[in-house]
Amino acid sequence: MSPSGKQLLKDALQLPQEERAALAGELLESLEPPGPSQRRSEQEWLAELKRRAQDALSGKPGLTWGETVQRVTDRLARR
Repeated sequence: MSPSGKQLLKDALQLPQEERAALAGELLESLEPPGPSQRRSEQEWLAELKRRAQDALSGKPGLTWGETVQRVTDRLARR
């Protein structure tokens, strides 16, 4: 990350949670959409949500915070 990006992040982290969430949403919206092979239909997303909800309700463990951060970091590095 560039020095100006690091400063921007530092400043953004000082914002209240609600403003950080709005900023994060705007930044995500600004990214290019995924390729056709990565897009999911509404029906596919609903099936995925249902599967995840069932896993959560059954007590099936998900990813740890560390694993989640690593996956996001890896994906961002591939851009």
